[in-house]
Amino acid sequence: MDKINVECKNCKSESEIREEKLMFPEEKSLEEAYCPECEEKIYEGQTDGWYNVQKVREKHLTDEECTYPMP
Repeated sequence: MDKINVECKNCKSESEIREEKLMFPEEKSLEEAYCPECEEKIYEGQTDGWYNVQKVREKHLTDEECTYPMP
């Protein structure tokens, strides 16, 4: 697993979960990932590392008329 996006069933926020691995393989164990907003468990899986969870930023509206650099 590289990364997945998960929606929290409790608060409906979207989070990105990335699996962080150690430099050398170890025995895999069951690890859990929690929502950064409400601390609800959102993912559970086998890994020899840990899960890094970040909230997905909301997409901002872009102004199509604005160009960079300004003339």
